[in-house]
Amino acid sequence: MGTWLNQSEASPATAATAEWQVAVAYEDPQTRGRAMHLVQRLQKRFAAELDFSTTWWRFRYLGDPDIALVARHYASAADIIIVSTDAPGLFPLPIMNWIESWTAARRKPGGVLVPLIGSPHIPSQLFSTKLFYLRHVADRAQMDFLPQSAIPAVLEDPSPDNPLPSLPRDQPAA
Repeated sequence: MGTWLNQSEASPATAATAEWQVAVAYEDPQTRGRAMHLVQRLQKRFAAELDFSTTWWRFRYLGDPDIALVARHYASAADIIIVSTDAPGLFPLPIMNWIESWTAARRKPGGVLVPLIGSPHIPSQLFSTKLFYLRHVADRAQMDFLPQSAIPAVLEDPSPDNPLPSLPRDQPAA
């Protein structure tokens, strides 16, 4: 896709004050730390152009229907959704239910789904089911899919096809 919320369509003043919603679902403190590192890098990279509002949702709490409902609200409106886990195999059923609920509730096309999935101690092929599933979710939700391996290049890339925001280089940020 690469065409969502292209900041070149906004005025420099609007782009400088835009707030992007980030929803993070994570498995445990370690995977939260990995997601937090990415969010901090995004904030640093786009500090002049965007403000980020981030919500954090631990997997074990998404099994609670009330918490899952609130998390669905935030994820369905988010510009960036990060899913961080290092457990191989399938997602637990409550997590899949939550993912399906925000996918169905999402009313705006665009956005980026970022899977931070894997562990250096576990063979990468054991995570392929989760990656395949999330790629399919991104397609259904009309979102860009930004796998972990592409993040460094995207954070450095100022091109208009970058799925993360950038201002045109000839317009100063206000």
